[in-house]
Amino acid sequence: MTAFDRSGRFEQELPDILTAIAAPRVPDYVDDLLAQAAATRQRPRWAFLERWLPMSAIARRSMYFPSVPWRPILVAALVLVLAVAALLIAGSQRHVPPPFGPARNGALVFDDHGDIAIRDSLDGTTRTLVSGPTVDFAAGFTRDGTHLTFLRQTKDEPGDANDLLQMVIADADGKNARPLSDGLIAPDWADLSPDGQTIVIQAGGQQFGEHLYVLDVASGAAPRKLDLPMTTRTPNFLGPTGAEVVFRGVASTKDGVKSGIFAIHPDGSGLRPVSPTDGDRDNDYQFPQPSQDGRYVTYTEWSPTANQLRIHLLELTSGEDRTLLSEKGQGWASFSPDSKQIVFLRFVGDTRQVFVQPVDGSAPPLAMGPAYPGGDQDLGGTFSPDGRSMIVKNMNVKESRLVDVATGGDGHVLDWAKDGFTGWQRLAP
Repeated sequence: MTAFDRSGRFEQELPDILTAIAAPRVPDYVDDLLAQAAATRQRPRWAFLERWLPMSAIARRSMYFPSVPWRPILVAALVLVLAVAALLIAGSQRHVPPPFGPARNGALVFDDHGDIAIRDSLDGTTRTLVSGPTVDFAAGFTRDGTHLTFLRQTKDEPGDANDLLQMVIADADGKNARPLSDGLIAPDWADLSPDGQTIVIQAGGQQFGEHLYVLDVASGAAPRKLDLPMTTRTPNFLGPTGAEVVFRGVASTKDGVKSGIFAIHPDGSGLRPVSPTDGDRDNDYQFPQPSQDGRYVTYTEWSPTANQLRIHLLELTSGEDRTLLSEKGQGWASFSPDSKQIVFLRFVGDTRQVFVQPVDGSAPPLAMGPAYPGGDQDLGGTFSPDGRSMIVKNMNVKESRLVDVATGGDGHVLDWAKDGFTGWQRLAP
């Protein structure tokens, strides 16, 4: 049989084959399956989830229970943990205020019969900070508020070469006190560098010579005298960087011995004049005080012919020098923490009184405390770190008053500071 013959036979049998395939048939094992099913107990209807949940809830399951993006959640959790750790570390570190400008009010220190006392706030309770057999006084805080400096008397004969005083530094709570100098002759003005590591202090008297000394806080080395061709008074670090110290100097010139205002680096380099050296050796360029922003220096001039004190304002950039206030008989000005106001003394007849006035003259002088009889050596006003209050101190009558700078007036007496308020701690804003 050829291939063609087999193909013809297939065509003849194909219809019968298709009919047999399409015919309905029941498998032989169907009867056995039906018999087994009839003998098996049916599943109870409460076991079917569809009996209890609506089909709409089942259909929307993916909406209410989406797949969880674990990787972004883990990343976010890690970021949160790191942020909390950073906050804890930052919180454990003490923040300090900027060295110049306004700050938050902190504790107050004052003299207490040869000891140093403190109040954590104006309304706090008084407690002794430094005590013992030594005579300690004139305490003040460093610019960052973390340490306390004060003077300690080492000799009993004030007013001469034996009037020796130590500069002492301690923690803000009075602990770990240590001297920064041996006895200095009659130190009467000092200032601290912005970083709190250097103290510049003026010591000596007219009969012994008045000089500037630099104290290294960290090393505690012996005081280093700055080699200057003049006598000096009233040193202050110049803001806003504190890179220079401004002071009053009296030097020999071609016109004789004259006074002026000078600046120098704490290491003794870079001596330069800030004002002309043309003042009377005793009467001019007295008590130079720089503003916190480093823009101005104010000083007091005594006019023998007018028999009056006058306040001057020297702008450091332009060199412009002008009389700050029109009234006569006032002096010893210093600046507020924001450099916008000055506090000064005014003399009327036999009385003197503390006043505050804006530097730009936009408002008239405002009295701080009452008028007191007597001289000017025992009266002064100190701004609070935030510049909103002032403590007026009169050691002649052993009285300290707290006055609101915005309203002025007599204020109220601070009974706890009869021996003299000396320093107000600056805290971070």
